Amino acid sequence: MEKRARRKPNWILDALVCGGVVASLVYTMATVTEAPSTAQVAAEWILIALGTAGAVWSLVMLARSRQKPG
Repeated sequence: MEKRARRKPNWILDALVCGGVVASLVYTMATVTEAPSTAQVAAEWILIALGTAGAVWSLVMLARSRQKPG
């Protein structure tokens, strides 16, 4: 069985995807025309929090990966 080389994580892409999801959710919540259910609002806020945390974590990991050791 052939071993595959580990791919380098793409932190910029991760941050952009998380930011896009957060922006999409915020836009959807801001332009809604009728009141959504409580469960839907709770799920959206949880996803916004997780997306924001993911974007921040990706930026932290990007900054760490760009630091030169030593």
